[in-house]
Amino acid sequence: MTGAKSVAAVVVAGGKGTRFGTRMPKQYLPLKGVPVLIRSLLLLKKTGLIDNLYAGVPHEDFDRVRALLKQWALDRDVMLTPGGESRQETVFHALQAVSRSDYILIHDAARPLAGEELIRKGLKALAENAAVIPALPLTDTVKEIRGDFVVRTLEREALRAVQTPQFFHFTDLKKLHDLFRGKDAGDDSLLFELKKKPVLTILGEETNIKITTPDDFVRAEEILEKRRV
Repeated sequence: MTGAKSVAAVVVAGGKGTRFGTRMPKQYLPLKGVPVLIRSLLLLKKTGLIDNLYAGVPHEDFDRVRALLKQWALDRDVMLTPGGESRQETVFHALQAVSRSDYILIHDAARPLAGEELIRKGLKALAENAAVIPALPLTDTVKEIRGDFVVRTLEREALRAVQTPQFFHFTDLKKLHDLFRGKDAGDDSLLFELKKKPVLTILGEETNIKITTPDDFVRAEEILEKRRV
C-alpha cells in the first residue's frame, strides 16, 4: 500500500509467444532458474507496495501456473484471471476481478527486470495524475515506411519508447476498458489518449527490456548476472 491508497497490480501473460520460436510460451521459460512470469510477479510482491496481485493467463494454462505459484510460494498472493484473444481483453478480464482499489498497475510478464524505484516513482506520480507511463528517449533515427519506401523522417526528439508497468487510477482505467472493449489497444494508456485524457510520462529504465526474441533473453540473463540475482 502507498500512503492511504490501495494498490492492485495485473501481470499480463496471455500471449502464446509465437515470435519467440519455442514450443513453450516465453513467460514460462526459466530465466536464470526462475520462470519469466514468476520473476515479474516476484518483483511486484517484493516492493511491499502491492495489496492485490493478479496474473492474466490463458485458461488452459491455469494448472501449469498454479503449480508454478505454489513452487515459488506465491499461491496465496496471486489470483489468476483468464486471458483473452487480445492483450486488451486479458486486462479487461482482470479488471472485473478487482473488487476495490484506488490505483492499479498493468505490467507485461515479458518485462521481468523492472526496478522497484520505477514502481515507486509511478505510484507517487498518481497523486496528481490519472495515467502515468514510463518512457525512454529514442537514440535511432525513425522513419515512416510504406511498401518498403520511406514516407518521412519523424522528429526523434518528440518520440519515446514506452514501457510497463503503467500506472492508473483504477476507476478511470476500468471505465475506459468498458467503453472501448474490443478496440484491441496496444497498451492501456492508448485508451486515455482516445478520450483525450492526459497521460504523464516518467523516465523509464534502460534495463527494463521486453523479452520478445531469444537475443532479448540472452541480454536479460546478462543484466541479471550483473545484478547477481
